[in-house]
Amino acid sequence: MKKKLKQPFETLQEKQLLTIGTLFLLIFSFIAYYTNTRFDGVIDMHHTANVLIHQPLLDNIVNTLCLGACLFGLAYFVNHKTRWIDILAIALICRIPIYFGAIFNINDISLTTGKHLIENLSTPTAMFDLPAINLIVLILESIYILAALVLFCILLYKGFKTATNARKLSHSLLLIPIVILAEIISKALVFLY
Repeated sequence: MKKKLKQPFETLQEKQLLTIGTLFLLIFSFIAYYTNTRFDGVIDMHHTANVLIHQPLLDNIVNTLCLGACLFGLAYFVNHKTRWIDILAIALICRIPIYFGAIFNINDISLTTGKHLIENLSTPTAMFDLPAINLIVLILESIYILAALVLFCILLYKGFKTATNARKLSHSLLLIPIVILAEIISKALVFLY
């Protein structure tokens, strides 16, 4: 079990990866609705007021497909035999750590903390007017988001390397502009609806 968590692309079949990734996408789209969270980019997540029920699901579908399409373009360049199903599995699995960030906005705690901090930018000591729980959640969420981004990168790298059989460092380094491109495209698409 531990090996499956550490090396999902080496130990699980693509159908299992697709199933797991799709379940997380659906479950956390539902959770995001109840926690007023939007996934408005491949590696973006924001807490906002009045999230409509369809928005988190559409966000996650658009983000996954944008990341998958951009990755597939690079994968085809690296190895023409790379399959779309493997790349889609990577796009689904590597975004799972980002989904968990939605949990930090239960009862809109992160949203109210963020609003308070923005309204009082010129008064740094205003942060201490917040209840201690808000500050604790803010610190924990900040640490988690950084860890989630690192885990996203690790899963993306390992999955891409496995799916494409990439051996050159240059192929792995190309993942950086590809993720940035996917982020830009997904952000533009998310703001259309």
